Amino acid sequence: MMINGQKLNRVEVSSSFARNPARYTYSSSSRSSGGARLGSFRLDAEEFAIPVMLYKEKGETWDEIIEELTSILYTGEFERISFAHGNPNRYYRAKVVALEITEEYYHNAYGNIVIACEDQRMFGEEQTFNVTTSNTTHVITGQDKTPWEISLRFSEHTDKFELTTNSGLYLLLGYEFVEGDSLTIKYEGREVILNGRDLRHSIRLKSNFDYLYPGDIMIRASHNCEMKYDERFF
Repeated sequence: MMINGQKLNRVEVSSSFARNPARYTYSSSSRSSGGARLGSFRLDAEEFAIPVMLYKEKGETWDEIIEELTSILYTGEFERISFAHGNPNRYYRAKVVALEITEEYYHNAYGNIVIACEDQRMFGEEQTFNVTTSNTTHVITGQDKTPWEISLRFSEHTDKFELTTNSGLYLLLGYEFVEGDSLTIKYEGREVILNGRDLRHSIRLKSNFDYLYPGDIMIRASHNCEMKYDERFF
């Protein structure tokens, strides 16, 4: 088991552990003819237990080991939690909520590390690609839709920034941008940041903020920019 890329040397995840699959919750209604009609779905946050074996050296006590581990695990922050026996580049964004010891022996012990996921999906590597003023096709990798971030620095004066795709995502920002201005647009929070300043209430904005979906996307912009996203997997 790894926290933010650092292996927990005293902890080994049980070989019986199958990484938790994302579980959808569907809204439902009864059919007059019997059964149920499934509607829209969502992915809720979820807790699950990771079975582990703990190790200690001669002269150490389990109380010392637990104290050492809890100081690492209980940060109160969302951490990158991954597993050496899987793909270490894929991780859960989660908080540790419990370290449970169920069996203790002289050199090893058995129990669970319980985590609460911010999102049931596993996250993958950050991907970045360049968007130009010509229509170009890019492949969005991963298995599920994902938020994005756009960044650019204007090389000349202009009164707008426009980005168009064939997938529904569309942005049109009207503003007097000058050479050297740095602009960042984020799907999450609908943030529009110019030179470090929140511009959402000062800018003329016509947009359709939408996720990036796995597969091909055709995209162009009125000014060269960079788009990045994190892969998401079930």
